[in-house]
Amino acid sequence: MDAKPKSAITRDVSQWISRSRGIGVHPTRGLVILAPPGSGKTHFVEQLPSPKEFVDSDEVLGNRGLGIHPSSWHDRVHTLEEETAHYRLCEAYLTEMKEQGLWVVSCKGFWLDASYLSSP
Repeated sequence: MDAKPKSAITRDVSQWISRSRGIGVHPTRGLVILAPPGSGKTHFVEQLPSPKEFVDSDEVLGNRGLGIHPSSWHDRVHTLEEETAHYRLCEAYLTEMKEQGLWVVSCKGFWLDASYLSSP
């Protein structure tokens, strides 16, 4: 999987925000909460009253969103190189979501360092 240019990632996230009518966007700063798979992130987001404060990264990156991390990704075994490239791309999208002010819950933060998670 080739790296995607930052300009394309910025465009993709901006288009998703426009289609979602700004759900989860905060003008002051973005926020990413990382938690393990099965910890209740999706349930947390689904139970929020409208307007939603957070979005689930699966909603943005999954089949109904940008298609970067489709459910079919888990249908086969991947090489370490494929896994690394795929999840680094997911993290590039998480970084852009944060930069554009989204509040996101995700489990796709394998290589993120602590400075990524601190407030600006």
